[in-house]
Amino acid sequence: MPLPDKVCHRGFGDVVVAQGNHDARREGANLSRANGAIEILHFPLRTFQQFANKISKGGAAYARNQTLPRSMGNTWRHCHQLLLEGKLEVLWNEILLTDEKAADGIAAGRLLKDERLRRFLSEKSAAREVGPRSPLKQP
Repeated sequence: MPLPDKVCHRGFGDVVVAQGNHDARREGANLSRANGAIEILHFPLRTFQQFANKISKGGAAYARNQTLPRSMGNTWRHCHQLLLEGKLEVLWNEILLTDEKAADGIAAGRLLKDERLRRFLSEKSAAREVGPRSPLKQP
């Protein structure tokens, strides 16, 4: 399921970013969204330790928050409860995308293999091996 759009803004002190970073307001008006100007690649699951740390901090923040309705942050709240019960790793093993699950998802059209980041990093690595070319250096 696609994630809702995220927003970013220039760091003015009067900008108010909504819960989840999906909207921002300044001087009482919604900030416009520049479609396609910046693309955010979302990597919510990397290692179990990273996931557990994320849930520990985010889930605790939701638990402390007395302003947001209980209906907001359901996934965070559920995962935090699993963490407290020592059951978060069970969920992790269910959602972990193995090579076999990925291949099945690609074959069924539910997933697609996106290699843009790999290509970008490979190009950056290759450029670094060549070294920067400074106009100030003489041959």
